[in-house]
Amino acid sequence: MAALTPPVALSCYAAASVAGADVTRLSLIAVKLALAGFLIPYMFVYNHGLLLMTGPLGALYALSTAVPGFVAMAIGVSGWFYGNLTIWRRALLITGAVLLIWGGIATDLMGLAMIGASCLSQFYYFKNQSKLTKNDSVVLADGMIKKVHEFKKLESED
Repeated sequence: MAALTPPVALSCYAAASVAGADVTRLSLIAVKLALAGFLIPYMFVYNHGLLLMTGPLGALYALSTAVPGFVAMAIGVSGWFYGNLTIWRRALLITGAVLLIWGGIATDLMGLAMIGASCLSQFYYFKNQSKLTKNDSVVLADGMIKKVHEFKKLESED
């Protein structure tokens, strides 16, 4: 993690020099994207099943809550899941991921419910938006369609 976090951020210095980007901005984006990885030690502390100390069923239960937590944290921090996420969806994802850190059944259920609600609402929102753009493309991109027709007319006249 030292390769990502400022002030050391050696990999960020190398990437910034190649890309011609600002080192500080790039290292802060790298930390934001790697935030789920920073939570792994806390998951070990609060849930011993990840260390295989609770038997096979405990380890399976811990893994089934840890993986959605990591994925939800990564999605919430990046702000992208089938499109840009709204603030409330991001907050639900991050809060649900934090609730999955604690090893209790109640917090796990609340966290999974928050993550599920956020992901399903975003998925259905995206699905409805894509249907709208396919069916109503003339209305939504009227100017562009006119330009395409004008271009085809010019092309056919030549």
